[in-house]
Amino acid sequence: MLQIVRMINVNYNSGSEALKKSVSLNGYAFLISLIRKYESEGCHRDDAIVKAIDICIKKGILVDFLKNRHKEVSDMLTYQYSLEEELEVLREESLEEGHEKGRIEGLEEGLEKGRVEGQVKAAINVIKTWKVSLGDAMEAVELDPKHRERTPFRRKIY
Repeated sequence: MLQIVRMINVNYNSGSEALKKSVSLNGYAFLISLIRKYESEGCHRDDAIVKAIDICIKKGILVDFLKNRHKEVSDMLTYQYSLEEELEVLREESLEEGHEKGRIEGLEEGLEKGRVEGQVKAAINVIKTWKVSLGDAMEAVELDPKHRERTPFRRKIY
């Protein structure tokens, strides 16, 4: 079943209708914008949260809620940002692990391909020099029969 989701930008000053209709949502968006601003100015996250809460109270934004639940809001915002950071770190680590795994697999495949190509060339030299069959040459250079298609010869050569 196809579901359509409408995304609404609720960043402060985004002009969103949702922010215009909800004083609480607008206040929360303002609070978050202050935290981001203070962090971008070099303020530690915990200090930025406390400072933003204090500014909101002084400006009359979410006053009752922030005064009555200052610690709870601060803890929740700290946890929210910590969780977002942790998820970002996990995403980056997973990406790095995937790249590393891909490099290792690519290297292993490259080494295997090079080894097989070397064995194929050696088998061809054995065939030309000693006038033996492809099967005997492959056995002499320990080339796995599954790589026979890589040789230019598909039939016995004497």
